[in-house]
Amino acid sequence: TNVVGISDLGNGTGDFSFGDDATITATAGTNADAVNVDASATSTAGAADAEVDVDAVAGILDAQDSTAGSNAIEVGNGGSITATAYGDFDATASSTDGNAAGDTFLANVSGVQADTIEVGNNGVVQAQANTLSDVSATTVDGSADANQTLTQTKGLDLEVLTVGNDALKTGSYGILGRTDATLNTTAQSTGDVIAEDANADGQLNEAFGLELG
Repeated sequence: TNVVGISDLGNGTGDFSFGDDATITATAGTNADAVNVDASATSTAGAADAEVDVDAVAGILDAQDSTAGSNAIEVGNGGSITATAYGDFDATASSTDGNAAGDTFLANVSGVQADTIEVGNNGVVQAQANTLSDVSATTVDGSADANQTLTQTKGLDLEVLTVGNDALKTGSYGILGRTDATLNTTAQSTGDVIAEDANADGQLNEAFGLELG
């Protein structure tokens, strides 16, 4: 699953270029209306398995090749670039008599991930990522396993960022990179057999508000 506002910035300088006072807004979900992926499985006699698998949720996303000027966004003086990635993910597995497994795999939730952004004087660059993920596995008789991994979440991830003078507009940040992540992982087995265990594992590998280079 991929949900991306802008996914291709071209191959070099000038391919994605705008003049003065340009406004670029790219959203893959917002605070009020997040990208939502749910999986639910229920069984009364047998195993229940629910899985969510997401490759990318991003406002602006293009491959990084560390070549200056490639995959670039260029905006003149007074320009504004805003990108958001908000994701809400739920995997719920419930069984009465059988094993329950809930899994969520999130590869990338990022506001902006590209090579180069260049803005002129009085420019604004704001990128935010927010992840809320709930994974639950419950059973009466059986084992319960709840697992989730968020590989990377970044607000603003670039090789090169160039900004002109006075990169600040009244009431807002000139450069903002922010990421928030909440991973709730719950496993419960209420059976009376020792082998019917409950395991919960939540992992976050990388979280950066702003990463350059």
